[in-house]
Amino acid sequence: MLAGVQTLSPEVIEASIVDGANRFQRFFRIIIPMLKPTLFYMIFVSIIGSLQGYAPFLVMTAGGPGSSTRVLGLLIYQTGFGELQMGRACAITVIMLIIIMVITGMQRRFLQYEGER
Repeated sequence: MLAGVQTLSPEVIEASIVDGANRFQRFFRIIIPMLKPTLFYMIFVSIIGSLQGYAPFLVMTAGGPGSSTRVLGLLIYQTGFGELQMGRACAITVIMLIIIMVITGMQRRFLQYEGER
C-alpha cells in the first residue's frame, strides 16, 4: 500500500488543494480512485491467500477443536490425503476456484475506473 501511495502524483494533490478540496474530498475523490489498481491487487491476493491457507491451521490446531478452525484449504488437504477421497477433494477445489472467480469478478466490477465502464 505504501508503494501505491508513493506513486501518486503530488501535482494532482496540490491542484486539489488549490481548487479548495478539503482532506475528506481529497481522500475519497482523488487518492482512493488513484489507488484502485493497488487496492484491487491487495484485496485479491489477501482473499485468495485466506481461502488457500492451511499450513498455520494445520500446525497450530489441525482444524480443531472440532472443526472450528478448519479453513477451505485445510479441508481439501484433510479430505484428499487424510481420508484418501481424492475425488471429493478435487470437487471442493473446483468449488473454491468458482468462489475465487466470483469474488474476482465482483472486485473488478466495483473497482473499475469511471472511464472504463
